[in-house]
Amino acid sequence: MDLHLPERIAAEEADVLTKADTFRLITTHDLAEALEVPNPWIPSSGFWTFAKSVETPSVEQALADGLLSAEEVGETLDRRELSDERFEILSRKVGELDERRRKTTRFLTPDERALLDNEIFGKCAESEGHCTVLADYTVKTATGDGLSFEGVIEDDGSCIDLSTPYDLRDQYGHPGEIVDHW
Repeated sequence: MDLHLPERIAAEEADVLTKADTFRLITTHDLAEALEVPNPWIPSSGFWTFAKSVETPSVEQALADGLLSAEEVGETLDRRELSDERFEILSRKVGELDERRRKTTRFLTPDERALLDNEIFGKCAESEGHCTVLADYTVKTATGDGLSFEGVIEDDGSCIDLSTPYDLRDQYGHPGEIVDHW
């Protein structure tokens, strides 16, 4: 790309939008540098937007993995106002969870499951093993749209896994302003 920056951006935008993909073979970080994306190897907060993504397992998986105990299920569900009959059923079923090899929670209502999902989310958000930090930078184009780059940030702050506008177009259907999809 032996063009001035505005021409490089326009050529890249046209290439992505028309799906010609002429420049797709350029490595991700080289493409970012060609479009003058600041610090694509180590994104910084002055230029990039950061978001934390939390991966949460199902209630059953959280029980099987030990992320959530039967006791915590009982404590979480105890916070709700329950009829005596429902409390009795839940107490018995929750008590049986530790005894079962396969942790099934089909007895939960959607509201009870949502309560437990929130509990699991809170535990995962506090745990580094369930979190991913994403960084986003959008190159503004003459059309007013944008060409976005999204990177997964490693523990040392580096960005090895960088998605280009081509990747984001293929994933989200549009190459710019991916923050809306987070």
